[in-house]
Amino acid sequence: MHNGVCPVRDTTAFYHGTDEQYAWSIMTRGFTLENERWGRGWGNGVYLSGTDDFASTWGRIIIVCQLQAGTRVLWHGDYNRKVIDSLRREFGKGIVSPEFWKELPSNKQFTRNEIVQLWHYLVDRYYESPRRFRTGRYYRLLKNYSRIYQQLKRHGYHGVGFRSSGWPEILVFNPARVKALSAHRWSHISHRLGEPIPVGRLKLIQGSASRRQQGALE
Repeated sequence: MHNGVCPVRDTTAFYHGTDEQYAWSIMTRGFTLENERWGRGWGNGVYLSGTDDFASTWGRIIIVCQLQAGTRVLWHGDYNRKVIDSLRREFGKGIVSPEFWKELPSNKQFTRNEIVQLWHYLVDRYYESPRRFRTGRYYRLLKNYSRIYQQLKRHGYHGVGFRSSGWPEILVFNPARVKALSAHRWSHISHRLGEPIPVGRLKLIQGSASRRQQGALE
């Protein structure tokens, strides 16, 4: 790993929780941003968990997934204060805010290390800070995710990851990099995945869920 980069091997399994009306579509057509309804706290993309238990909090169906070989994830970690101070001296304090793009000259591009350290810094100050909601920091960061991810993509990153808890979570920018392997129900009694659900059965489950939803709206 270098500068928080973690190339994820194609044999690594991750888990995605989803609603019954989306599981069939995911298994037959792949992931799209349209079937990502929940957990947008880190911006647009496909959210994956390292544990099936945590994934179950996002839906009744758990999709076991695999990332394409060579997928590069930037895992959040401590930022390098020297790099942040250097950016601030060169461009002013606005360069280390969520609106950094307003201060970045058109003829300047961040180096990989600079954008990596800026990402770590912004997460610490605008997301993990106890004052994030009281000062509105969280919402400033939320509005600028696309600007930050654009910079990370330019340096070859395919997603960002967080493992400060017992359930590592990954946000993958491009849904095409995530392959759905199998769909399962999660048992809140045994805390285990059930047997793989056949695709045909998922189609029936989707139909039933859609009819229930339609009935609730009438």
